[in-house]
Amino acid sequence: MKLNVILIVLSLSLVLIEVSIAEDKVKFQSSAKQTTLIELFTSQGCSSCPPADRWLNSFTDDPRLWKEIVPIAFHINYWDRLGWKDPFATEKFTERQYNYSRSGRISSVYTPCLIVNGKEWRGWFSGNKLNPERTESGVLTATLIGDQLEADYTENNEPLELHVVILGFDLYTDIRRGENRNKRLRQEFVALSHEKYKSSDGHWSVKLDKIPNNGSKRIGIALWLIKTGSIAPIQATGGWLPDDTTISQ
Repeated sequence: MKLNVILIVLSLSLVLIEVSIAEDKVKFQSSAKQTTLIELFTSQGCSSCPPADRWLNSFTDDPRLWKEIVPIAFHINYWDRLGWKDPFATEKFTERQYNYSRSGRISSVYTPCLIVNGKEWRGWFSGNKLNPERTESGVLTATLIGDQLEADYTENNEPLELHVVILGFDLYTDIRRGENRNKRLRQEFVALSHEKYKSSDGHWSVKLDKIPNNGSKRIGIALWLIKTGSIAPIQATGGWLPDDTTISQ
């Protein structure tokens, strides 16, 4: 009799655990003003990049993070030939920077390269503070339940494209070759994946891919919208993902 009671209690406990996991959801929402999207194109093989990486890293403690500013570090691969292969670099991220060049939004392809709301920003090289104008925009809302992402945008009178980037944090790399040889680099806001989804009605329902396992201590997400045929963001949001977010092996 006692054994049956124990089994029933254990079964109920398992059910409660499964329900709590299944119902766990995370919500991300912008304000009505445009959130600033900062893109840093960087490389572990570039000796000029660590200072820019440190500048971007500082936003982890910025009170404006996710509410007013969403930073991303895209690692490019054209400096891999200098002797060190950047483990976070992909051809897709490199092509994104080249697209900015082809559209005339950056003067040339180089690192470190900072793009703010779709436009080249060279103020960092002069030590200028980032203080972008926040214009009125629609509200972007997203809810993540497990790997299912639901997103909505209030201004939905034209086709839009939702961009989703998974971000890695607390990443340390010991560089053994190349221009940064013998340095230990700390990097935050590292783009681990980048997917895009089109919509004609301002609503998206998508299943996210598993996150690559690269040693991240924390995981975040960045989301932004562009008009079809454009590259400049019109709204963005983001935030931290739960500590138990699934990471692929």
